[in-house]
Amino acid sequence: MNIGKNNKLIHSPTIYFAISSHGYGHIGMTAPVIRALYQNNPNIRIVIKCLAEKQFLMDKFGVEFIHIKQSPDVGMIMTNALSVDVEKTYREYQCFHRSWSENLENERQLLRKIKPDLIFSNIPYQILMAAKELDIPCLTMCSLNWLDLFQYYFSDIEGSVDIYQQIQASYQCASTFIQPAPSMKMNIPIPVTQVSSLANIGGNKKHLIKNKIGINDKKLVLVSMGGVSYDLGYNHWRHDPNIHWIINYTGRIDRDDMTKVLDIESLMSYKDLLKSCDALVTKPGYGHFSDAACNDVPILYVARDDWPEEYYLVKWLKQNARCLEVQSDKLETGNITGELEILWAQKKKIIPPANGANEVVALINDFFQ
Repeated sequence: MNIGKNNKLIHSPTIYFAISSHGYGHIGMTAPVIRALYQNNPNIRIVIKCLAEKQFLMDKFGVEFIHIKQSPDVGMIMTNALSVDVEKTYREYQCFHRSWSENLENERQLLRKIKPDLIFSNIPYQILMAAKELDIPCLTMCSLNWLDLFQYYFSDIEGSVDIYQQIQASYQCASTFIQPAPSMKMNIPIPVTQVSSLANIGGNKKHLIKNKIGINDKKLVLVSMGGVSYDLGYNHWRHDPNIHWIINYTGRIDRDDMTKVLDIESLMSYKDLLKSCDALVTKPGYGHFSDAACNDVPILYVARDDWPEEYYLVKWLKQNARCLEVQSDKLETGNITGELEILWAQKKKIIPPANGANEVVALINDFFQ
């Protein structure tokens, strides 16, 4: 396939995206890449293998695609938004790798049927081995990888080395590992390509939110722990007359100072909602950290502690955004007004570049030259 003027593909390749369903971070990180890819090459055929619902993916990606609703990897099983269920996760890895040959053949059969020109993984690994065996070029992209996380959590378990080696051999099948800013330090056995942040840039539509809620001078604070459910006991939070909370929560709320994200979704996209808020309360995670920093939204975060990516995310955030850590006991009572005031008093930072999607599209197009 050839590249024409303006870095666009002359023909219409099929690109197969395998996306982990561990929370929403992998989906959110891939979204700007798919949008930029489709904008540059509207005739492209996109296939997405991901356990998330198709409508949710369409809302994020904004393009037409073929959906294979299956989980392409194990990822990490969470007890809540902050903690990994280590024992259950390891059992899932044992089960997955015990059926390695059968699962690998299933992947090969699927690829023979779809006939993709390129595999793009964020960050499933078995698909990379299947692609290599069928001479299909492949690359992978993420701020973390399952090889290093497996080593972090399970290296002391007897018998884990065999699983580790299969994960390692699979990642070795990719031609490069794309690391968007910010990313953790990786011990990955393939060349690494660093790109700018993969942020979803929104538009400020604060007036629409305030009109719907019926408020004027209150600050809007978005509270979201990402794609894994986490009940912060919202009904018991302290009331602040100057703040209206937008909460990513599906349970019952009996508060007139709180509105659910679900009730705003009919007005705007999530990226517009984030851009419209005066602060974000969240946990360390690629999507919220990069999106908030690149949209110039101050961030109040609660530590995850036992998450190996956290150190690198927080280090980058402190360099590129107004941010402050809050203790979990304060967050669980809503006693965070003081921290928010300190956050809002911080000096603004230079907004980091968010051109990573175009940089990744250029790398993809290189495969077809």
